[in-house]
Amino acid sequence: MDSNLENSIASITSADDNNKNLGTGFVVYKDTAAAYVLTCAHVVRELGGEGKVEVDKHPSTVLALNEAQGLDIALLKVEDLSKEPLVLSEMAQSGKRLLVSCFPSFQRHLVLFEGSLGEKIDIEQAGERISGWLLEFDDRVLTPGCSGSPVIDADTGHVIGLVSHSLNPTSGVALSVEGIEKFWRQGLKNELIEIGQTGEEHLDQLNKRLSVIEIQKAGEERLSQLEKRLAEMETQYMEEIDSKSEELLRWLSSHRVSLAQKASRYALSQEHSPKRNVITKEEEEDFCWELEKYLESLYYSLLSGDSALLSEPAIEPSLSIDLYSAAFSYIKKKIPARLGDKNRVLLDESIQYLVESLSVINSASLSVGSEDRKSSQ
Repeated sequence: MDSNLENSIASITSADDNNKNLGTGFVVYKDTAAAYVLTCAHVVRELGGEGKVEVDKHPSTVLALNEAQGLDIALLKVEDLSKEPLVLSEMAQSGKRLLVSCFPSFQRHLVLFEGSLGEKIDIEQAGERISGWLLEFDDRVLTPGCSGSPVIDADTGHVIGLVSHSLNPTSGVALSVEGIEKFWRQGLKNELIEIGQTGEEHLDQLNKRLSVIEIQKAGEERLSQLEKRLAEMETQYMEEIDSKSEELLRWLSSHRVSLAQKASRYALSQEHSPKRNVITKEEEEDFCWELEKYLESLYYSLLSGDSALLSEPAIEPSLSIDLYSAAFSYIKKKIPARLGDKNRVLLDESIQYLVESLSVINSASLSVGSEDRKSSQ
């Protein structure tokens, strides 16, 4: 079992010992006051409703619930819950391998099941239509207790849906991230606004987090549009390059993920970086994800000779440009000597060009933000 899943997924039970119903939920956001957990609305109803629902045996407050209008989703607030948020992503497609980790009724500990996404569907109830996915599992799986489980992309570890109900033992229906995201955001914002000054501080943090999600979403859409063209480019250009250049590209491609992870940790550990308690775990994960995508852009730029991939990055930087400079300085030092002086200089110059482009984008964003603040005063 992936420890990250165990640290984010919780059992949903009733405070009434005579109520043996069971569900699953997962943390979608956390601040200093509480963790916020998504599950299904019918799970909350079956467990007795407000005042009766426990998350990993901790009492919870039902912040928002939508069953009548078709979403079948609930947002719970839980204090003293030592769980961490999962990352949500709208990047999903039919055939994608998936994981569902839940507390099925036949086994009261967390169990992991594997399967794949089926067709994307429209779910319509009470006049409201939302998007969802058919789920196809490798083995018999969906029993009571699985409702509210996150649907995990097996490649990225990101949440791409929420299990709603079964169709038969080996297939079911999940709400898509697009269908649930607006619901939990609005429910959480309403809660934070209601709790006063402290809530306003948390709301600022939430808005910052959501702005990063929007940056990711826009970037992922642009990257998705480039995928076909880049795949064609890769096939074409690999046939034309010399062996040393091919070795450089193979190194960059095969080490992209580990380089991003190590470079992000290095940058965040430096003295000039913002204080660690200012940057949340989610922001650290976003930073690492962005570095991985920038390294991917470097790969395709070097492969094709197209510098526009570096001058107009698909992903805008979400943190201070100093962090990206430090991260890429680390990466430069890791370029192996066996690649040859010519290729090492080429990669070094390309990295520098990318960092300069990110600096321009970062400055432009700060300038726009400053103008917006002035106009609002």
